[in-house]
Formats: sequence, structure tokens, C-alpha cells
Amino acid sequence: MTKLAFEAWQLEQLAHLAVSDPARVERALAAVWEAQPDLLRDVVLWAVDRREIDHERACEILNIDAAELEKRLESLRSSTKTWEQYIEIEAESGTARMSDNHVPVWEVILEYRKVGSVGDLCETFPSLSKGALAAALRYAETHPKEIQDKIAAYESYVTRRQAVIRSEAS
Repeated sequence: MTKLAFEAWQLEQLAHLAVSDPARVERALAAVWEAQPDLLRDVVLWAVDRREIDHERACEILNIDAAELEKRLESLRSSTKTWEQYIEIEAESGTARMSDNHVPVWEVILEYRKVGSVGDLCETFPSLSKGALAAALRYAETHPKEIQDKIAAYESYVTRRQAVIRSEAS
């Protein structure tokens, strides 16, 4: 059998196979987790950080208590120094977007300026983890002109649109 390098289609096809033959995929994953327990730990921690599973389920999978989970999550988040894993740059427009849900970073920053805390941002963007939101803030710190230009363009658009609406109403 030919050894395959990782390609995204492999995961997509495993997801499809999990629907038609879940027991087969469970056996394959059990073999992976047994061979690579640190991979399981990392996958679970990232799933918690991205709010794909809750803390209780993560503790159950990793066989640890809530305090240990929090410790490991903090370690994971503090070791994540780059924004690249959370943010992608859209080729056509050059707009920085969150990888998970494609929200433009400038929108996150605009909201942050209104609410003032990452905790409040979590309520506004519940699909984004604290790590992702922190990455957006780090990106904005290192690309302030880009973010300010995007916000200014948006605010200019809103002002023009409001003027059109007012003129149509009168």
C-alpha cells in the first residue's frame, strides 16, 4: 500500500465514512489514539478551546479533573504565540478573517473597541474561542494600519448608506 501524505480530503472522507460505517472509523481512531495518546490530548484540548466539546466531556475523555483540564488549556493557550492558526488572509481582498467562521478580524476589533473585554467578545462571537479572539487582537496589534483602514472603509460605507436612506425617505 502506498504511504499517503496528509491531505484535507482524507479527513472529509473519514467523516463521510463515519456516517455509513461508524464502527470501522471508531476502530481506526482507537488505534490512532492508542498509538499516539498525546495526539488525542491535543485534539481534545483544541476541541474544547474551539467550543466543539464541553469541559465535562473533555475531562471524561482525558480522565482528568476540571482543574487539570484548565491547567492544560492555559498551557495550550499560552504556548500559542502566533495568530496564524486562527486567521487566514483572503486572497482576493487581502482581508484577514477568522479561520473558523470567516468573520473579518476588523469586525472583531470594532466590537472590541465597543465592549472593551475579551469576555464580552465571547458573548458577541460565541463561535470563536478565547484563543481565537486573542489571536485577532494580536493580529490587529501587528497590523494596525490595515485594521484601521478596513474599519474606516466600513464606517464610510455606513455613513454613505445612511445618507442614501435619508434622501430616499424625504
